Amino acid sequence: HSHVIPSLVRKFFEAQQTGAAVMVWGDGSAERDFCFSEDAARALYLIMQHQTGAVNLGSGEVASIAQIVRLLSKMTGVQDIIWDHDKPNGQSHRSYDLSRLARCGFTAHYSLAEGLQKTYDWYVKNALTARKNSFIHQLSES
Repeated sequence: HSHVIPSLVRKFFEAQQTGAAVMVWGDGSAERDFCFSEDAARALYLIMQHQTGAVNLGSGEVASIAQIVRLLSKMTGVQDIIWDHDKPNGQSHRSYDLSRLARCGFTAHYSLAEGLQKTYDWYVKNALTARKNSFIHQLSES
């Protein structure tokens, strides 16, 4: 019920709390250009000032799902990862032509690791209200 990073952040948080394994769809080879929210907000501001029409937004850094999993594993200490090869990988590669964005003067300030760490830290602090799900409510009632 969520995109790659929010889903993985939640799964690693829950695994860290319970000691359970993290189940990840596919084999981790799919690649994406992830952009941290603070960089995205800055990019949108620059686009409003300097461009008209369609402009692709991204960080310019392409990473595999396996890289995201490794980073979250290192952050959380969760080592038990199960790759579900019966589930789809999704599109093998997704990146964008960011030349119009670059002409606005945009470069990402956050690396993938930095943005992921800030995202995970935020989720840990806000897990009770970030998303209403049975696991979080079970924790709060314990």
